[in-house]
Amino acid sequence: MSCHDGTIAVGAVRGLQRPIAMQGVAASGEIPVSRKSHIGTDLTGTHPVSVKYDQSTALADKHLRWPPYDPAGEVGLDANGYVQCTSCHDPHDSKSDKYPFWRKETFDEVCVTCHKY
Repeated sequence: MSCHDGTIAVGAVRGLQRPIAMQGVAASGEIPVSRKSHIGTDLTGTHPVSVKYDQSTALADKHLRWPPYDPAGEVGLDANGYVQCTSCHDPHDSKSDKYPFWRKETFDEVCVTCHKY
């Protein structure tokens, strides 16, 4: 995992000598497990990440599209061809008022980049 999953990097900012003080963070620097904002590292039931997405992956599942299609280039794979959190989410911006950190306005606009409906 990375960024702000509740276990690492809470308040950490590259280039600063000390982390940004965060409210509700334990002395260890972690978000307490009891808080809703603690994502943790168990992503069971969520979209898989760090998955190689290539032609053979797409052809093995009739619901996947090859090649991924997003004319605007906002949604996509990382430089090594893997699906990552940042494939669909922008941690520093959002195109959607309804869905924070989404690269497009709606789920459908994001999902149809790789999925057929």
